[in-house]
Amino acid sequence: MNTENNTNNKKIALKIEKLNKTLGKRHILHDIDIEAYEETLDLINTNFEHLDRSLYIRQQLGFILNRLGKPFEAIDILPLFKIIYFADREHYAVFGRRIISDTFCALKNGPVPSFLYDAIKVLSGGYTNSDLQIISNSLQIPDKEFSYIISALEMPDLDELSISDIEMLNKSISENGSLPIHTLSKKSHDLAWQEAWNRAQNSPIEPILMARAAGASEATIEYIRENELFDKTVEA
Repeated sequence: MNTENNTNNKKIALKIEKLNKTLGKRHILHDIDIEAYEETLDLINTNFEHLDRSLYIRQQLGFILNRLGKPFEAIDILPLFKIIYFADREHYAVFGRRIISDTFCALKNGPVPSFLYDAIKVLSGGYTNSDLQIISNSLQIPDKEFSYIISALEMPDLDELSISDIEMLNKSISENGSLPIHTLSKKSHDLAWQEAWNRAQNSPIEPILMARAAGASEATIEYIRENELFDKTVEA
């Protein structure tokens, strides 16, 4: 346990050092929200476990499901996936940080978050493990004949979501929550989805292309590339 904690502490220290160096780059500074950087630092400093993707996705999912309609109302997963995609894409383009730690794949009707989809499939008897159950335990399928209609079993803990996460999730819900499914599907067929689809159906979508599709500046793209390279170095 001590070895694991020491490793995490080193990663945190390196991440903070990297972010601080980035803050000193004036050509990036004017395009990246400083408060978002400081918010990321706070998340890292206060509790490294907040970065656990299953717990974080669980809160994001609860937030969207309870905001789309009345609390605990059943929702179709296709518009749910698109709302998450547009929020994640725009947050990445604006702040250089993704909302959801998941891999979107290019399916016929648009991007689908693969890990979240697997968690939802647990509800209808799909493969499961402890990580997937963290998410699936917060959901239900009200009518087993319609496995693509789900509802939340709990309200989200807003303290687990950052201010910028909530801002972009609300924005995506406002812009996309009432759109017809076919419109959402067509809208999600952006350059990131198209590149993955052209490679092969169901291929993973490149995150950096998601940022470009949302209009990320070159300064933000540079920051994203540097951060990706840094993360690979830390993990090596």
